[in-house]
Amino acid sequence: MSPTLKDIAKLPSEIPDYFSIFDLRKPINTYVEDKLDSLLQEVFEVRRRVEKTLSRNELLAYDRVLAAHLTKDALLPRLREACEADRNHLQQLKQLLCMKEEGTRNEHTQSLKTVND
Repeated sequence: MSPTLKDIAKLPSEIPDYFSIFDLRKPINTYVEDKLDSLLQEVFEVRRRVEKTLSRNELLAYDRVLAAHLTKDALLPRLREACEADRNHLQQLKQLLCMKEEGTRNEHTQSLKTVND
């Protein structure tokens, strides 16, 4: 066995309870919390970028506006949109897999119909 494979064999192998993206085993409350965390990370990442260019008074005004947008009523529609986007991604993936399966089935059926010389 090569040294690289021996090194890989020494690594601890743990199977997670669920994967971070699109795993149906993931509890729904964990999924929603992760989605909300990602939305908040985006908001505060934008704030970090903007704070370098704003004065202290402008930053205080920005924070007041940001605080108004970080309410439950303001975040809930964005959270719904993010969850709906994930659902749409899964639907598209399902359609692609079904199309691939259908194409394979059609190829097999067509190969059975052709005459082998």
